[in-house]
Amino acid sequence: KKCAHNSCGKYYHDDCINRFSYLFRKDSSYTSTNTTNLNSNKSAYVCPLHYCSTCYSNSILNDTNSTKDQIIVQASKGKLAKCLRCPTAYHIGEHCQAAGSINLNNSYLVCPDHFTPLK
Repeated sequence: KKCAHNSCGKYYHDDCINRFSYLFRKDSSYTSTNTTNLNSNKSAYVCPLHYCSTCYSNSILNDTNSTKDQIIVQASKGKLAKCLRCPTAYHIGEHCQAAGSINLNNSYLVCPDHFTPLK
């Protein structure tokens, strides 16, 4: 399935969306005519490259009054740096980026999941 975000061209396997469904936002405001999703209706998914992973995780743990969509809207505000190797994004700056991330420029990084230290 293609991410439903207007500026995104990423595609994801149905199995990946099912396995990591907590990361993908189901968005009924988008429609997809050529694919089916988890519930076999025709709504679309927005991938996790469009919101900060740290803000999202912290909000899920600490904010029990907000819905998942409200949390994602908050986590998507501001400029994001995206990992080149996985669908993860963080707000630019030291507060949100995971320790051990390698900043490549203002838009891209390599997150610590892919870091291999030099020997």
